[in-house]
Amino acid sequence: MVLPVLPGPESAKPAHQSDRPGERVRLRFINGSSMSTFDVRIPGLAMMVGAADGQHVHPVTVDELRIATAETFDVIVTPGGADAYTIFAQSMDRSGYARGTLTPRAGMTAAAPAPDKPEPTSMGDMMGDMMGGKRAHHARTEYGPSVDMRVDTPRANLDDPGVGLRDNGRRVLTYPDLHTIVRPLKRPRAGPALPPRSSCRSGRSAGTDAPTGRAPVSGGPNPGSVAWGAGRSAPRPSPAPVHAR
Repeated sequence: MVLPVLPGPESAKPAHQSDRPGERVRLRFINGSSMSTFDVRIPGLAMMVGAADGQHVHPVTVDELRIATAETFDVIVTPGGADAYTIFAQSMDRSGYARGTLTPRAGMTAAAPAPDKPEPTSMGDMMGDMMGGKRAHHARTEYGPSVDMRVDTPRANLDDPGVGLRDNGRRVLTYPDLHTIVRPLKRPRAGPALPPRSSCRSGRSAGTDAPTGRAPVSGGPNPGSVAWGAGRSAPRPSPAPVHAR
């Protein structure tokens, strides 16, 4: 379901999605806005998150989730009875919302909840741990007039639902709740060894690296390439020039 982004409560016309009572419904939320973040919930229904940005995750049940620009979440809900439910997506700054309706038949609507009160960000939200926790060691390039901002006391706050969602009485999805069900990718096996090269463009001896004397190793970053030294790839021969007649 794609929810239209609407300017405010006055013009929020609901979009309908028919379902049968007791049927499990899978919804995919896509934030197609240019730079707005939304907090999505369905009052009266719990949402079981099953995928995030196209990656399947272990199911986690929440009441609300925050979705940033270009993010996607797949959730499963089970509407019960003959009631209609409102899909409510309020902007992070609470300036407006979009809404949809889960209903067993056309023509039914559900009341939209009042938007939450806006909360300003604090210095801790913008600058990290203001109590002087672990200090970061910055590179020399992170100092000077070309740097806009530098956080000297960062904080690990992946379990923080974010401003406007803290202690709101609802179960809010956080990043530590998301665990992929796909096993880590295995490293590919090294391919067969390539025959030694008969010549070298720079005058080096065939099959060796002049500065170190090490032989090339097969299975480089590109198919058919040879890894030289510390992860370098041997240059491929340039194509023969073609002269127009």
